[in-house]
Amino acid sequence: MDTITNMSRTANILKLNGGLISVVEPGLFKGLFALHTLSLERNGINHLEQDAFDGLTNLTWLDLSRNNISRLTGHAFRGLPRLKELYLSDVPITTIQKDAFLEATKLEILVLIRKSGTDTPVHVDKGGFHGLKSLRKLYVDDRFLCCHFDNLEECVILEQQPPLFMCGSLMQNNFLRVSMWVLGISAVIGNVVVVAVRVREKTTSPTRAKQSFLICNLAISDCLMGIYMLILASVDVYYGDEYFKFSDQWRSSKLCKFASFLSLLSSEASVFFITLISIDRFICIVFPFGKFQFRGTSTKVATGIIWAIAFVLGLVPTLQAGPESDFYDLSDVCIGLPLITRPSSYRVQSSDVGGIDSGQSFDIPVPDKFKPAWYYSIAIFLGINLVCFLAIFLCYVAMFIKVKVSSKKVQQSQSQRDDIKIAIRMAAIVGTDFICLMAVIIMGILSQTGAAMIPLQMYTWSVVFILPINLSLNPYLYTIASLITDKRKKGQLLTQQSGEKTHKIHLKPNYKLPDYYKCFRKRLM
Repeated sequence: MDTITNMSRTANILKLNGGLISVVEPGLFKGLFALHTLSLERNGINHLEQDAFDGLTNLTWLDLSRNNISRLTGHAFRGLPRLKELYLSDVPITTIQKDAFLEATKLEILVLIRKSGTDTPVHVDKGGFHGLKSLRKLYVDDRFLCCHFDNLEECVILEQQPPLFMCGSLMQNNFLRVSMWVLGISAVIGNVVVVAVRVREKTTSPTRAKQSFLICNLAISDCLMGIYMLILASVDVYYGDEYFKFSDQWRSSKLCKFASFLSLLSSEASVFFITLISIDRFICIVFPFGKFQFRGTSTKVATGIIWAIAFVLGLVPTLQAGPESDFYDLSDVCIGLPLITRPSSYRVQSSDVGGIDSGQSFDIPVPDKFKPAWYYSIAIFLGINLVCFLAIFLCYVAMFIKVKVSSKKVQQSQSQRDDIKIAIRMAAIVGTDFICLMAVIIMGILSQTGAAMIPLQMYTWSVVFILPINLSLNPYLYTIASLITDKRKKGQLLTQQSGEKTHKIHLKPNYKLPDYYKCFRKRLM
């Protein structure tokens, strides 16, 4: 090894490719101050000792490709203060220890590509990439390595990426994180209160009893979505900022599949119950004297059918979901919204990397054509839900036309007025649900037709603010408003009774009606 130093003391470029070097010992290249390019490609190097490159103070280009290096230890590149390009291609790296790149502060290009066929993610200790302040470009075959950097100009991934992959935590920022907790807790508590109030409610009106029964079931389905949100919020706290390291493990977990079941069961049951409520109001107002009306038995039968269908719709994808499945797969939020498309074919694009001579180049798979992803999700959100909301929309249009026409012709009965009040109150509930789920439907249509690319971040925003927002508002819309109305009616009744009592007090006890008034009254009777 001494001959390396003696023969190359004034050399600028040194290539020791295809040799038998197994260990780069400390001081091996000491004294080669003029060296700026070093290639140790195709050797048997399996370990880099600390201070292995001591003395190479002017080295800017280092190639360690096609060696057997499986671990980068701390301070592995100490002594290379001017290193700008580092190539570790076709190496079986499994671990990057803390401070491995601490002294490589000038490094701009890093190629870190493992041997072909390696699927296990590289384990990076906390602080493994500390010191890489000037890094601009990163070439990797493990997409998770990109997540350790925030300000890269380019992170080139030499693998076919899954349609859903995001770095960082499950909730992308603190605003989403806090909102998830607030809305989840609000949905659970609010809907539990609704169920308690409706169960204890005593009424002699069949219409009101039927509506309370349907609203109680709707509240139960909404409560399930609140539980789903709290599961995701808890997982976000558990994994924190390193969630991306465990994203594949989380998506295949039983808890994620259970959360998926809850979300689909809740969303579909809510859609069906709102549809049933709308149809019921439509029949009562448009056909008040028709033969078919939802009554006690028929309402309970319809409710049972709704829960059964929603249960099956939620259970099927939970049993069939698999990695990269075309039928149905689970996203980070454990629900497969129809907001993405899947690459159906790839084309190879060559990417040149700077260096000596012509440098190095890598073939990068780039999506060429796309196809719809997750047909089950498309059928649910763009099929069943769209049909339900079109039916709801038509029902309420017909109701309000009927009310407007009837109010001009005849005076409405008290029963009809009650039906209209209930319909108006339910319109607020249906309106919020319609806006929320139609937003998902519209984004799904735009995505699946290729008219627009929906950012992956919309998955998290949809789960926090689009799908569940109505579940938190519904309890306050149909119960608190009802309680306020009932309280107002009681207040008016008490005032009226108090006025009548006061009027009676002012009557004289011995007051006698005139004879002519008594006679007139007898004739009226």
